[in-house]
Amino acid sequence: MRLEFTADILGLGAVVLVMDGDGTNWAVGEAQVDGPVVTIAVDPDIPVGGYEVRWRVVSGDGHPISDIIPLARPSCSLGIM
Repeated sequence: MRLEFTADILGLGAVVLVMDGDGTNWAVGEAQVDGPVVTIAVDPDIPVGGYEVRWRVVSGDGHPISDIIPLARPSCSLGIM
């Protein structure tokens, strides 16, 4: 999964979770930061259904930012990393 921001993100404390309704996190490993892009691998066996992408990063000016993005995993391929 790839999250792209409008400015560079600091490489410390970046967290991305892909949570289902039962509280299972389908993200695998650590979030990787490259400039304004944050990536995280997602378990390829993630079932069809609804999810929340919960993320927290530190912006280039040192302020923490976070949000929750609703995500529906359709029955077709997502091109999961």
